[in-house]
Amino acid sequence: MCEANSTFCSTANVIGRCNAEGNAFTEERCPQGTNCSGAGECVPVSCNQEAMLSVNGGGGVTVYWFAQGTLSSPPQPNQDVNCSFGATRAPNDDGGQNDRVAFIQDPALFGAMNGAQYAGGASCGACVEVRGPAGTAVITVADSCAVELGNPTCTNGHIDLSRAAFQQVTGQNTGDINGISWRFVPCDGVDNVQFVLKEPNNAYWNEFLVINTRYPIVRAEVLMEDPNGGSSADGRWVDAIRQSYNYWRPSEGAPDGDMGTYRVRVTDVNGSIIEEQLELVAGPQGGSGQFGCQ
Repeated sequence: MCEANSTFCSTANVIGRCNAEGNAFTEERCPQGTNCSGAGECVPVSCNQEAMLSVNGGGGVTVYWFAQGTLSSPPQPNQDVNCSFGATRAPNDDGGQNDRVAFIQDPALFGAMNGAQYAGGASCGACVEVRGPAGTAVITVADSCAVELGNPTCTNGHIDLSRAAFQQVTGQNTGDINGISWRFVPCDGVDNVQFVLKEPNNAYWNEFLVINTRYPIVRAEVLMEDPNGGSSADGRWVDAIRQSYNYWRPSEGAPDGDMGTYRVRVTDVNGSIIEEQLELVAGPQGGSGQFGCQ
């Protein structure tokens, strides 16, 4: 049942339209770059350029590859880049020529952000246009580096680049190159936003990874069960906390790791929202929409 001839927000992205009898409704997805608000209106999202990090001439880059320690040979269970996107390397040390990362714009073009600007995973999935003496490459932040972990060059403004990206930007095979400019840009070569459950067979505890994001995300929430359904929660949206390995864990206002209804919504730096109903399945799921702004 619904109010006859009314419109309403069915989800953060979808308008519901009730028929004249009040006994059925149809749904219509809001255009990219808008959120459903109020009594079923698609409201444009403004682009927030100030939220997109940039370094003008004060950055630095070095080359890194997985055989240096990120992935052993052969890779052991649970080894991955810090953003948990899925990393592979050649069985021998080939200097990173065949290092690849899944779930990003270009599997060969990625980087490890310095610890301060990695910010506990906040820059994971961000696309970065890096400009150097030989050219420009658009990489995806998939990893982190830190001075305190033995990398003396990994100070504020520094990015360790994959072999392919480093050669494209510097024209060299190695070296510590300074005077680099970089800025966050929208990821244009990705599909719709998707989600991966950390434990797809666990109905009671979970974390989720968000992939294929056009802009960096700043918030994730889960919808808890309504008390009429037998849960002690009250049907509220509760925040999930981003872990340093880029999975989101429901915690605030809910039992730690309780995914509730498995309905999630994520918000990017512009305030654009994607909402999805997740299922207990392995691998990427969702894919109904993408972040946008106007």
